Amino acid sequence: MKIRLFVIFQFVIITCLAVEKNVTISGFIKDSEGEAISHAVVAFENTKYNTYSDDKGKYTLTAPKGKQILVISAFGYNTIRKTVDLSKTTKMNFVMQEKSVSLNEIEV
Repeated sequence: MKIRLFVIFQFVIITCLAVEKNVTISGFIKDSEGEAISHAVVAFENTKYNTYSDDKGKYTLTAPKGKQILVISAFGYNTIRKTVDLSKTTKMNFVMQEKSVSLNEIEV
């Protein structure tokens, strides 16, 4: 009986240690004029954790604790890459800068 309880106890301990502790981060994504950027992609690099910002620029994303590289991208804006420590940070707001596009003269 003691051996059986010991084996069950070990299984429970190992299972608890193997479970990842997730954290939820949230915030807003805006442009340099303070306007919300909707449908911006918010993702942790090389993971399955990603989401989109809503019409008000708000996003919410759940991922495992620890250091991760957060990538924010939206059409017409420069991509943001930031290393974040998810054991310390849960609220993050971002300001995206518009991509500058130069057009060359076209002669007809």
